[in-house]
Amino acid sequence: ITYMGIAYLWDLLLACGKRVPLEFLKGKVLAIDASIWIVRADAVFGNTTLTIRSIFSKIITLMKIGVKPIFVFDGTPPSIKRNCL
Repeated sequence: ITYMGIAYLWDLLLACGKRVPLEFLKGKVLAIDASIWIVRADAVFGNTTLTIRSIFSKIITLMKIGVKPIFVFDGTPPSIKRNCL
């Protein structure tokens, strides 16, 4: 399995972070790594319209509770992402 991102980042974040319900983000702007959402949905559904529907559903869920999603596309994607983007 190939992992993307910063090695051991979650270990560091878990030590100082806390889980909160989505409603806690009401009225806030949330930056989302668009590539991760696309790759994960594509891994589950394959390159189908279900991938788009899954992402759209997540966006709607956030917007219904008052979260403003902002999608971040950062730089040239690694080869593992290229097939999905």
